[in-house]
Amino acid sequence: MASGDRSTIIKFLYLLLEKNRSSPYKQKVLGFIFYFCFWKVTEERDILYYLFMKFIIMKKYLLLLRNKISFFLLTYLTALVVIALGISILDNIKEFPEFSIQSTPPNSDTSVTPLPSSAEENLPLLPPVASQKQFNSEEEYKQFSQTSNTPPKVETYLGHFPYSENKQENLVKVADFYGREEFLDKTAANAFNRMKSDAKTSGVDITIISGFRSIAQQKKLFLKQINKRGGKEAAARFSAPPGYSEHHTGYALDIGEGQNIDTYIKFEFEYTEAYLWLVKNAHKYGFELSFPKNNLQGVSYEPWHWRFVGSQKAQDIFRMARMKQ
Repeated sequence: MASGDRSTIIKFLYLLLEKNRSSPYKQKVLGFIFYFCFWKVTEERDILYYLFMKFIIMKKYLLLLRNKISFFLLTYLTALVVIALGISILDNIKEFPEFSIQSTPPNSDTSVTPLPSSAEENLPLLPPVASQKQFNSEEEYKQFSQTSNTPPKVETYLGHFPYSENKQENLVKVADFYGREEFLDKTAANAFNRMKSDAKTSGVDITIISGFRSIAQQKKLFLKQINKRGGKEAAARFSAPPGYSEHHTGYALDIGEGQNIDTYIKFEFEYTEAYLWLVKNAHKYGFELSFPKNNLQGVSYEPWHWRFVGSQKAQDIFRMARMKQ
């Protein structure tokens, strides 16, 4: 067979192969035809047939390999995207001890139900002592002040002092925090609003994360801490037992820096401009840090937790706690 004829046949067979590449059976038939087209030239025939069949097989496996590589790369890229999204979500999910429980608006039910058995035992709620009593009017408070100069002995529970709930009529709304209304005692609210306004004038944005909190709400938070920390003693270092939180008084609040949610209820808050401004200026408005480092109550350092002591009434409420500092 002439070289030109062989070349023509090879091109023709290649075109047929391309046209029928999806059918392995047709490819094999073409292979046999190719083989017998060169039956007169044994050496050349065998070589060409070998190369032809190799081409068919290699093309098949290359296609399979391409599909596998494409699938692997797609799976790998998808996994990377999912992992990146997961990390981003986890970084933005902040576990705020004071963040997940809705504040109690005025006139809402703050009754306390017995704790579940998972709390190991019922948490004792001491009756309010005279120095922590809430008053309906300034006249009532002045009358009390004239008849009581020495606060009675106060029993603590897990390092925390007992506090009774402020009356709903004494609370006013100071802000909305992510759709949740926050309340403080009127006196503390006025002082906080002045402080917030002056801080903004200085270029610092301070926001209230949590204000007044009922005993019922504190119970939920404390049980959450028990489940997380493994016991009441460990939980009490990070959250007060129900009936022992300064938030009950309406004079305590958790403060954050604007929209800097990465520092909300975190130790990193002490490195923010808001915290540095508070350290220098909060006392001018009657606020002080409740739990500084190495406090005698044994409560974990909380740079975000501040209390109002700018009135005689507030000072009496926190008198025993302040002596522990």
